Parts: sequence; structure tokens; C-alpha cells
Amino acid sequence: MSQHLTDCRAAIVAAIEAALKTPLKLRTVEAHRGRLTGSELKRLGTRAPAVLLGCLGWSALRDQAGETEANVTWVATIVTKDAPDEDRGTAAVVIANAVGGLVMGNTWGLEAQYATGIQARNLYAGDVDMQGVALWTVSWQQWMTIALDGEFDPANIAAVAALGDLITVHAEHYDPGGIAAGEDPRAIDEVTQ
Repeated sequence: MSQHLTDCRAAIVAAIEAALKTPLKLRTVEAHRGRLTGSELKRLGTRAPAVLLGCLGWSALRDQAGETEANVTWVATIVTKDAPDEDRGTAAVVIANAVGGLVMGNTWGLEAQYATGIQARNLYAGDVDMQGVALWTVSWQQWMTIALDGEFDPANIAAVAALGDLITVHAEHYDPGGIAAGEDPRAIDEVTQ
């Protein structure tokens, strides 16, 4: 049975919240539209420690017994701030390790295979540090049975839009060396959002 990416994301958020919110004293575990921007850090610092889950996209579609499978890329962003009993850097590492351990061998109760390519990254930078937070990510890929556009009920369009901003870019590049007299050598770019 096909599952919408928003349903997959909700199942992963629920599993992270159930397993880690209380033992790690997380204030926030929720879905996010994707990667964080610097302008969001200050706002999110007030809700730290937090784990925010985003879908970065999918690739390598394949047909498996009449169902569509895709290799979906997920990212859990960890935001921490200093606390009386632990500094933000240590807290971020502890949470990232716990999220990574939870991802390993988990299918979230979905039609999915085990995660591959699990990676944790410290996103320390001077501007992040100036916001008073530590920032880590745990990312992974996971083959999942998903519903594609043709399978969507129109009532679910808002749910798809909630995944985040999708951008399509069209570009045509011409070789100036191969252009006949009077032809335009400019590149043509279109961006839709």
C-alpha cells in the first residue's frame, strides 16, 4: 500500500518523540520543511533542545510488485543551547548519537527497508555559535513505498505542499563556439517555485 511522504515523516517524528523526548529532556520534536536557515536559529533556540525532521527528497524510483519504491533522504536536525547541567555542544552530540542509534535498524512501522548511509554532522560555525546554539544533523536514506502524484487524492495536495518549497529549474546552455552568425549565445534559465 502506498504511503504519502507526509505520513512517513509523521511516523518517524512520532517514533523519535516516543523513544527520546523524555529520556533526553527534549522540548521539541517535530516535522520541519527541510534544511534550516540561519534566520531560523534564533527562533529555534528558544525551543531547544529540539529534533526537527525534514524530507530532503527522493531518488531512484523503482517498481516493486506493482508499488512505487523510492530511496528517500531524511535529515534530523538537532538544535541545543547551554543548560545548567550540560553545555550545548555535549548535548548535541548525545542527542545526535541517540537519533543515529534509533534510525539504525528501524522501519518506523512503515513499508520501508532499513536505513543506509546514516551520517552525523557537526554544523558548528561562528554565526551558529553567536546565536547561542549548537547544531548537528543526522541524515540517512531509506527505501520506502510511496504514493506519487498520480496516486494522490486531490484532498492531499495541502499535505504535499507541507513538505516544503519545491523548486524546478530549466536551463539551456549553448556553446558559443558552435553558434552561427546572428544566433544568440545566451543561456536560458527558468526557475519555478
